[in-house]
Amino acid sequence: MTPWQKFCPSEKVDLMRMIKGLLFAVVVLAVLLGGAAAYVANTDLENVRSAVQEHVRERTGRELEIGGEIDLTLALAPTVTVAGVSLGNAEWASYPAMAKVGRLQVKLRLVPLIFGDLEIDRVELQDVQVFLETDRTGRGNWVFDGLAGDTSNDGDTTSLPLAQVVAIRDIQIIQRDGRNGSENVYTASVLDLAAEDFSGPLVSHIVAEIDGEALELDGSIPALRGLISGDGGRLDLAGSFDARKVEVSGNLSLSKDKAGGIAGIRLSDLTADYDGVTAKGDATATFGAERPFVIADLALGSIDTTKLSKMSPAGPDLNGLDIPIPFELLSKFDGQFKLTISQVSTPKMELRDVQAEGSVKDGILTLTPSSAVLADGAVAVKGTIGARGNTGDIALKGSWIQGDLGKLLMRMTNTAELEARGDAAFDVTGRGTTGREIRNSLSGVANYVAKEGSIANATWEWLAADLVSQFVPFVGQDAGQGVLTCMAGRVEAKAGVLDAKVMYIETSRVSIAGSGKIDMPDEKLNLRLTPRPKDASLVSLATPVLIQGSFDEPVFVPDPLAVATTAGTMAIGTVALGAVNPLFLLIPLMSSGADVDACAVAVDAANGKTPKGGTKSSGGIMSIFDGLKKIVE
Repeated sequence: MTPWQKFCPSEKVDLMRMIKGLLFAVVVLAVLLGGAAAYVANTDLENVRSAVQEHVRERTGRELEIGGEIDLTLALAPTVTVAGVSLGNAEWASYPAMAKVGRLQVKLRLVPLIFGDLEIDRVELQDVQVFLETDRTGRGNWVFDGLAGDTSNDGDTTSLPLAQVVAIRDIQIIQRDGRNGSENVYTASVLDLAAEDFSGPLVSHIVAEIDGEALELDGSIPALRGLISGDGGRLDLAGSFDARKVEVSGNLSLSKDKAGGIAGIRLSDLTADYDGVTAKGDATATFGAERPFVIADLALGSIDTTKLSKMSPAGPDLNGLDIPIPFELLSKFDGQFKLTISQVSTPKMELRDVQAEGSVKDGILTLTPSSAVLADGAVAVKGTIGARGNTGDIALKGSWIQGDLGKLLMRMTNTAELEARGDAAFDVTGRGTTGREIRNSLSGVANYVAKEGSIANATWEWLAADLVSQFVPFVGQDAGQGVLTCMAGRVEAKAGVLDAKVMYIETSRVSIAGSGKIDMPDEKLNLRLTPRPKDASLVSLATPVLIQGSFDEPVFVPDPLAVATTAGTMAIGTVALGAVNPLFLLIPLMSSGADVDACAVAVDAANGKTPKGGTKSSGGIMSIFDGLKKIVE
């Protein structure tokens, strides 16, 4: 007995077993590699090329080109490498190839290969280009003529070799719409899919870029068998886009047409979250017509437009009015939608309980009567939004009933000096690619009316800033809260220039009438407000105020004409102004004791009506005040 055997008998036994195991593994490996070599030696790779091309031709009606040599490397995982692979396109397509692959590598399983079975362990594709397009009728190039009418194997994937892992690097998808010539390009640097079998979910890893922003998703998509058969399966993806959290889950299923192409996609029990903005509901898209037909029923949570502006590709400094609105999307699909949003917040206002419903056809979105709540008032809107390329044509008509003006003012200006409820209405059209362009093109009419409330008398300070004490002596810092009798206004817009036909406020202490223009494109103000105290002894001290300058830097100055005139000549000047804007004929009525209800006249004028007891004339609203001229004259 050797010293090793004497002192380490167990170690000798273990060593011998290890040596025997290694020898056995070497023998098995040699047999397998020898078998693989024999298999390869008896395989004509050119015949493989021809067989694959013929199979693709029969199944798709397209030609498969393999430009490079087929290289087979023997190892524990035999590997087939091919360069320059392309699949032919439809005859009518713009591009000669539907897909191109710079390099294709297939790793096989060794043992099944020895026995003549093809089992794929991993497929790697490098430098991939996919061209997806439709013809003028909307038919897609992904519908293969070779599959037309062949539905005998629908859902049967058992005869197809399964790749456990598919890894794609640097993929570019070019999508072209043959109906309007539009073209979009999508890129991804990493796309990994893995599955144990056809019945199991596909574990996914995606790294891509959209509009310059990084997208990364991990999770699973439904099993191939479920997608092909139409049964579908569960979709669960999570990750980030533009460094913001993204989650998508739901039941995904596909339907096929007679040609074997994808006829539709359905997402049910959908839940999506993007940086705190959630959406739940169902959506379907069917293909085959000129445009996909989409039906969506979605409920969204709270939306903060401040976040949306920060998400804009132009960066967080971009004004919300300058964010391009993707009107061109309306020309890419038809459909019907029902949308509810719990809350939409902007820096200046907040909408609650938004309910929108309508349809999209031929690039025109028709909004059926939809509703929301703004400052406790009911909003109703209907109209159309049409797309001409990336430009939108807007035509909207709506109303705001019993809205809380004080709450709205508080949101917009952070002041709590008004308590009143009122009604408003609008009927406007506009055109543009952004909110600013649409605002600057507005045409139509809007009006507002409020009756009974309260308003802080110190609020009038904004009329003339430091000129208040000199030109509006009937208002002071300690004036307290006054009774609001009425407030009315009417604005007529043309090409973004707002013409204030009616501007009138009456309180227990003072009345103010005004008119003028607001130039939206140039952001300029040209308004004239004339105060009239209820205290007759102060009438001669009240001076009209001009509001001029820009939106950002308004200038308040006394009307030089009014300052230079006496009380008598001011009355004459008022008549002259009445010839330009008859609303100024209200001024003497504010405190003259005339037997005319100035509030009623202003309210009717704001609503585009003839005052009660008055008579209509061809002059419309402007003629409402004709009868008042005689009082001044």
